[in-house]
Amino acid sequence: MVDFVQLIWILLALPKSAAMSLFYKIDTAALGGIHFEDFKEFIAMTKWTDILASPSGNSDSLDGDKYVPSKEE
Repeated sequence: MVDFVQLIWILLALPKSAAMSLFYKIDTAALGGIHFEDFKEFIAMTKWTDILASPSGNSDSLDGDKYVPSKEE
């Protein structure tokens, strides 16, 4: 079973839209005391998206750049 810290690292390695979708599915399955709204705030406050690139090669940054999914997505 994946613990909370591993879950955070997995979500941080994903593009923001995919991480949010995955976390929403986990949250609706009653993950515990962590709620989707709290996690959205956590993602918005972190700069991990400035460092990691999405699988499509687009920058999923919070600097005002809008994420544009590749045609495969």
